[in-house]
Amino acid sequence: MMPALFRRNNLFVLVTYLALSLVPFVPLLFGQSIEHPLRIILMEAAIWLVIWSIFKRPAWFHWLLIPAFIALPTEIYLRKFYNQGISTHHLGIIAETSPRETMEFLGDKVWWLAAILALVVLWWALSWLAASRTRDLDLEGPSRWLGWLVLTAGLCVWLYGQEIGIQAVSTNVASGRTAPPTSVPGTYLGKLPGWAAMPFQTEPLGRTWPFGLAVRGYDFWKEREYLDDLEHKNSQFHFGAHQATHQHTPQIVVMVIGESSRYDRWSLNGYQRETNPLLKKRRTWSVSLMSSPLCQPPACPYQLWFRVSQQPKA
Repeated sequence: MMPALFRRNNLFVLVTYLALSLVPFVPLLFGQSIEHPLRIILMEAAIWLVIWSIFKRPAWFHWLLIPAFIALPTEIYLRKFYNQGISTHHLGIIAETSPRETMEFLGDKVWWLAAILALVVLWWALSWLAASRTRDLDLEGPSRWLGWLVLTAGLCVWLYGQEIGIQAVSTNVASGRTAPPTSVPGTYLGKLPGWAAMPFQTEPLGRTWPFGLAVRGYDFWKEREYLDDLEHKNSQFHFGAHQATHQHTPQIVVMVIGESSRYDRWSLNGYQRETNPLLKKRRTWSVSLMSSPLCQPPACPYQLWFRVSQQPKA
């Protein structure tokens, strides 16, 4: 079995999967630290075993790794310069940024991005071709049943924790004693200890690669659903305010916007795309932009002062 692993196709597939699994440890190359490295290793090993046991052949689950290959350059960039991986916030920015805006932001560097993406796609295609040409990596026999056993045990423990509960970490620092385990009325077994909780939350599971991206994607999908519902509720809300004076009198409109808005991305300031259609209807002829000198979040929003021109006389 061992000599078969060193064949060209087998070795290329294994090295590819190992490289993807080592992404959480990229910060070590930049002198940064990693929290709970052993937990990351154990979780990734268990996930790989379960996925391999379900699909049996790497060629059959290699398609699931496309998002990981595409996101790999962004992940390394964020790890190097911002000491963080891809989060739900980053996925939202990527989803809401149009190709035209991306080209405007990158400028001539867009060709570097295209080259990197081409190399990543080529890497995925070659590794899939190698995985489809070999049967030495098929998981069969007792090894495959081990993966199903890990999956079944994990689901049982997780369901038990969801139904009965998990003990909260409560220790007495002064005496060094730990609170006794609690039990639920009507059950013979108590709550799960804290160390036995399944790490299915976004934070621990999302730190693994490559399948941790699925957790980030699910969290992003739930956030978009919440924002869509919030937008629908806001569209039904009205202040009920009305203008007491005549329309032809000068008006002062004060508008506070978030720090993500840029002066040179307003169509009122000469930007080519239409980004202020509602303000344009107000016949604005003078815009004064002032930014707060403070950097704290409460002081970050911009204050804009619009003076609306008077209607021309007939």
